[in-house]
Amino acid sequence: MNPFKKNTQGFTMLEIVIVIILMGIIGVAAVPSISMIHKQEVKKLAQEMCLDLTSQRMKAMTTGMKHRIRLIEDTGMYHDYELLFLEDDTVSPEALTTQELKSHSKNIHVTMERLDKALNPTPVPVTQAQFDSYGFLTARAESEANFTEGYALQIVIQYDQVKAKIQFNCTTGNYNIEYIN
Repeated sequence: MNPFKKNTQGFTMLEIVIVIILMGIIGVAAVPSISMIHKQEVKKLAQEMCLDLTSQRMKAMTTGMKHRIRLIEDTGMYHDYELLFLEDDTVSPEALTTQELKSHSKNIHVTMERLDKALNPTPVPVTQAQFDSYGFLTARAESEANFTEGYALQIVIQYDQVKAKIQFNCTTGNYNIEYIN
């Protein structure tokens, strides 16, 4: 064995540190921010809900049938919603026909509130909104037996700290989305 021969096996500490630093830089650059993903999901759902509300209102006006949007409860929170229509008022609410079920992340929480005309400025939490053949809104909470007229819907979509607040004017069909971080 030669005492002057250099051992060529393994890596030096400097080489290992450089590789770890490079991997960290690449990892930070490659992995998108979690809050950015949440913002994108909330933005997508807010736009989708506005389009669905507009669509349900227009379908009610063109077909003469009532069209609804109903939040679906899962473990005490609302994440998903479905689009429904009712062919005539003589049919029981259980006979509603589901057009489409919209499922989303279980981490997203959706609330819907009816804004009543004049006398009651306080939003009333609701789980269903219905448009009639004139495009007018009625909405109800699970605890209410009947639908009550309202002039607007306020919908809040929240995913962790990211929020979107939708104001849907049911008289005109116009909506406004405000994003809150």
